[in-house]
Amino acid sequence: MRKLIRISGIAAALAFSGAAVAAGPSWTYLQLGYVQADSVETKQVNPATSTDFETNGLDIVGSLGFMGIGHGRIGYRDIDSKDWTGELGMPGNKLSFSNYELAIGVHPEVTENTDFVAEIQYRDGDGDVKNVGPNNG
Repeated sequence: MRKLIRISGIAAALAFSGAAVAAGPSWTYLQLGYVQADSVETKQVNPATSTDFETNGLDIVGSLGFMGIGHGRIGYRDIDSKDWTGELGMPGNKLSFSNYELAIGVHPEVTENTDFVAEIQYRDGDGDVKNVGPNNG
């Protein structure tokens, strides 16, 4: 059974206030998040290919609105998995992944309660798998 929990710190009081809803969404924000996932597949099905791991990481995104019609966004994500069994059934693997994204876009108002949103985005990431099992220190 897989379980994914994502906790994100957002100022909900401002997002749901009457003034914020009437004025449309704010394109200037900072979002911090914590990502956690646990995966356990039964080893009774196929012990050689079962996967079992715990994952956690940090997610940070910031956006800045400008001139009432544009926005820019930058984000960074760093996630690590430990005790990943992997395809060969060898415990002790470590999986790490990090990426960043840059985006710029426009959001002109089409009608009073409708905006057109267009965005160009660049993403880059890096991942690594290391075997740190009992025989590899």
